[in-house]
Amino acid sequence: MPYPPVVTRQSNIHGTGVFSTHAILAGERIIEYRGIRIPKTQSHLRPETITQGSPDQPVFTFTLDPLHNLDGDIPDNPAKFINHSCEENCEAIHENNQLWIFAKKDIPAETELTIDYAFSLESFFEHPCHCHTPNCTGYIVASPLRHLIRKMLSQSKFKPESRFKKYKILACMERSEIRREPITQQPV
Repeated sequence: MPYPPVVTRQSNIHGTGVFSTHAILAGERIIEYRGIRIPKTQSHLRPETITQGSPDQPVFTFTLDPLHNLDGDIPDNPAKFINHSCEENCEAIHENNQLWIFAKKDIPAETELTIDYAFSLESFFEHPCHCHTPNCTGYIVASPLRHLIRKMLSQSKFKPESRFKKYKILACMERSEIRREPITQQPV
């Protein structure tokens, strides 16, 4: 059996994806997410972070701890092509100072591997989701925040492509309440 048990190819979700070459069992370690450990203070200088505002530009950075990120934009890291899904079949787990992708559930052969990118609500409208699963919210946000997106989308006056670009979305998790506050200019 080849290791890792994956191949990269064109994805129906977005660009290039990672696919299983054979059936993978729940809990199985699949592939290491490789990269360069960088201080968070330098993350904003990385090319993929600078372009994060564009939905067409990939972001290969994983949070490792409060002080460090893992920049996965290196040639020998096929795991960087794992796409987001609102019904992910994999998860990233830190193990022995490495970041590994594990199967969350049994994955049939020739299935695309997906994870939850766990983006915050800030600028969520700039990151549309194309997973097309039954529970897709239409935007790439962390699983615990998806109910807030559904609530906003159910409001008839919610128009992320126009009105909300000028507003910062604040989620009050304790009350599951959403409110808009105008973005104020930060002093220079």
